[in-house]
Amino acid sequence: MFFNKALPVWAKECDGKLNVLLSFETTVEKNECQYTFSCAADNFYRLIINDSFIYYGPARCGKGHWRVDTFDITEKLCTGKNFIRIEVIHYGVNSFVYENQTPFLQAEILEDNVACIWTGKHFVCRQNLSKEVKVQRFSFQRPMIESYSLPFEYSNPLTQYQTEQRDFLPNRTGYPTFKEVFPTQFLSSGNFEKVSEKEAQHFLYHGINGDGFSDDEITTWHSDIVKNIKTTLSTKEDKIISEDFHAEIAENNWHLMKLDVENTGFWAVDLEADEDSLIYFSYAEVLNDDGSFDPIRGDMCSFVPLKIKKGKHSFLGIEPSTVHYIKIFCFYGKVKYSKLRIYEYKSPKTENVVLNSSDEKLNRIFYSAVSTFAQNAVDLFTDCPSRERAGWLCDSFFTARTEFELTKSSDIEHAFLENIIISPDFDLPKGMLPMCYPASSKGGGKDAQFIPNWAMWFVIELQEFLLRSGDTSFIMRAKDRVFDLLEYFEKYENSDGLLQNLCGWIFVEWSKANDWVQDINFPTNMLYYKMLVSAHSLYGDQNILDKAEKLKKQIISQSFNGMFFCDNSILNANKNILRTNNISETCQYYAFFCDVATPETFPGLYKIILSDFGPGRKCLEKHPNIVPANTFIGNYLRLDILDRYSETQKLRKETVDYFDYMAQKTGTLWENDGSYASCNHGFASYVACLIRKFTEDPTTGED
Repeated sequence: MFFNKALPVWAKECDGKLNVLLSFETTVEKNECQYTFSCAADNFYRLIINDSFIYYGPARCGKGHWRVDTFDITEKLCTGKNFIRIEVIHYGVNSFVYENQTPFLQAEILEDNVACIWTGKHFVCRQNLSKEVKVQRFSFQRPMIESYSLPFEYSNPLTQYQTEQRDFLPNRTGYPTFKEVFPTQFLSSGNFEKVSEKEAQHFLYHGINGDGFSDDEITTWHSDIVKNIKTTLSTKEDKIISEDFHAEIAENNWHLMKLDVENTGFWAVDLEADEDSLIYFSYAEVLNDDGSFDPIRGDMCSFVPLKIKKGKHSFLGIEPSTVHYIKIFCFYGKVKYSKLRIYEYKSPKTENVVLNSSDEKLNRIFYSAVSTFAQNAVDLFTDCPSRERAGWLCDSFFTARTEFELTKSSDIEHAFLENIIISPDFDLPKGMLPMCYPASSKGGGKDAQFIPNWAMWFVIELQEFLLRSGDTSFIMRAKDRVFDLLEYFEKYENSDGLLQNLCGWIFVEWSKANDWVQDINFPTNMLYYKMLVSAHSLYGDQNILDKAEKLKKQIISQSFNGMFFCDNSILNANKNILRTNNISETCQYYAFFCDVATPETFPGLYKIILSDFGPGRKCLEKHPNIVPANTFIGNYLRLDILDRYSETQKLRKETVDYFDYMAQKTGTLWENDGSYASCNHGFASYVACLIRKFTEDPTTGED
């Protein structure tokens, strides 16, 4: 039982409303006792005690289920009366971040294991009226931006009612410590002026199925405001600053600062306005090549507008932001700011991770990988902490390896996979799994949004999860999911057993290889082979293994041209299958990663992979017709192959070639081989596993 007396509640006046921030308030008298806090909510909550930020949650969960946070708050309370505020944000729109379900809060405080405060009896509920409601989305994948007026104003107490009962699961992933992180450099300052307004690209900020607020409803297009300005540099300082740094910014001025390395957390700042003012806190992972700052880089609204009344204020954001560079714009008024910081939102599981290496470059890459992992493994495995915060399959396969290497546990992976297993349905074709989860989108059937390849990775990851955890009962819980998926794919097998004309978004990798996914895509069929082998390993069905071996023979027969594996075959007008001459570097990696090929069965190709392929699009030097691999996922498949076949010195060198420039620039590892997309991607942390192997094994490394 997760709660003794607490009831799930919500405010009647806010039913059906989008982007609502409610404040549930009470007091608790601290005695010589132990105090435990338990809470579940939808979408998210934060706990404030005596105006101090304590926690943000809950850990996300699958459809029809919610996770309960339970932790000791004794040391957070002062003697006597304490003011408790639980703020709950409910967006009510589809996103890649969570399942879009009905809102509620269920919370209680135990005094020596006896409930003393609980929802349904002791909390007053008020709406935060200072949060601008009808705003654009942060990105296609995430819900609304934050925009506020200060000081916060609240409604009169609202009418609470008991919502439906919920099915709960525990938080399996631990509790972040929310360390304060401050900027370390003041880089420059200058002026800006408004320029002629350009037509907004509003389509960028309509989410899944176009939900959210319509163009006509949105009160202010904040992205237009920050884009339609021209900046001028006045002072370039590159000054080292400390935690007590404070400054004043006036109308039409901007300040640029940076954190030591890229990090993720919640904005906080103390403000004093001499007069009514408007400032925008904007942020970015990197600067543009010319040193300029783009507040909507990567199709994200990376800014927080604050309309400030004269006086002193403190501000704390409720959405995690991924920050490296910080640029403050003052549109009118004059504001003093101090204690500008973020409350770090990272997994606590890596705080004591160390690497025994004297190699400066490998150390730099390793700790960048650890930081990347920690920012993408708080409550589940995410692709990035910025644009999406989404739990993608395939990405999770690599991040799960990192978790086990760094923490010697698979708790986060357990929670991630469990979310998929427990969901009653996904609004997808029968048997298909979501590409990322928990997430919400409408419309099923043939044109639903899914990646069949990613569903295959679910089974492949399950096999490795079993090896890491030994949890056979969990594997049995997943059995129906696996066999329903196998049944789904059978519909697309041709007479040779190859998958043909798959529906959905067929994803091989971020390169031209993804242009060649029909009619028969061989990297996809290679992955299908590996999935079938994994399913046999998990459940012992010999028929599955027999099918896999027949498939493998057909892949080799139809894809291999004597030198390389070709990416696809097409059907001509007479319905005959014709192998194309499309060849990607990544297709060769799929062959070896999926065990369709080995160094013993394809020695010539393996030699080419070792000598002619690698970082810097090297394959083009000797094979100009081959499409080079990108970071995701070709380069990672290559690294896995080098590791699998003990090519240690090459692996060591290429690790530096692939990743050191990333580590130097952001202190994190990236989605692609350039900084044009996410510079903080969870799967990239897998390199920490490789570095550990060849730095701490005396038989393979130099340290």
